[in-house]
Amino acid sequence: MNKISIVINKLKFDVRKIDNNNSTAIFLFLHGFKSFRNWGFIPYICEKIAEEGLITINLDFSLNGVISENPMQFDIEIFANNTVSQEISDVDLLISIFRNPTLWNDELTEILNNWNGKIILCGHSRGAGISIVEATKHIEIERLVLLSPIANFNRYTNRMTKKWIEQGFLEFNDPSSGQKLKLNATYIEDILNNSNKYNLKRIVQILDLPILIIQGDNDLSTPLKEGEELCENYKKNIENKRNPCNFVIIKKANHLFNSHHPFDKSNLYLDEVIKNIKDFVIYE
Repeated sequence: MNKISIVINKLKFDVRKIDNNNSTAIFLFLHGFKSFRNWGFIPYICEKIAEEGLITINLDFSLNGVISENPMQFDIEIFANNTVSQEISDVDLLISIFRNPTLWNDELTEILNNWNGKIILCGHSRGAGISIVEATKHIEIERLVLLSPIANFNRYTNRMTKKWIEQGFLEFNDPSSGQKLKLNATYIEDILNNSNKYNLKRIVQILDLPILIIQGDNDLSTPLKEGEELCENYKKNIENKRNPCNFVIIKKANHLFNSHHPFDKSNLYLDEVIKNIKDFVIYE
């Protein structure tokens, strides 16, 4: 398998591909909050999907702030400046690069020479929310894989939001890095200012493409009801749609499918996730 790391227009991503000339889709993985492209199971999932003949790409959001992967460490100021709109803009830029071969370097040209123009977008947690928004914007996106998805970007109480805006930032402790991180008020203001545009339950109602939602029934970060709400809202206009929403529950699995970072090996829960993804993405 070929794996290369690429930086174009300040976007950093890894590409995996086996040696074959068959026309194939891109499987694009978007990480979640306080994560990065090489967190835990992400490279492993990308490897397993690439073994099936797809081109897999795992992207670093430009303001995720991660400056050390193991041990994890953040640039606090870069992290603080991130917004949902910035992450959406990152994906827009990456897809625009895919569309324009004049922007490809030699390595990317070799990797994408047999891309069929289709994208399967996969996101974990907040990355799943970004994926839902992106599915309305790009005709290349043909399928969605949503792992432990959020159903709402605004996850904060009115009291917390008021304090956040008044003091200009929100601080919290991050156990993975041992750091005190913060998000500037621009993060919550971005969500509030785009509350309709980024309304995930509304968006899924107007989507018509195959969707796979996979969630553990022991997920304490994004409760099972969030995945259920997304699927239920997708089905509200099901009589006018050609494609289903598939909802898979992994028994006894948590938000991370009982995995961790740094990643050492798979487990029964993650194996079940990957099997379901493979069954969903291999459709031609």
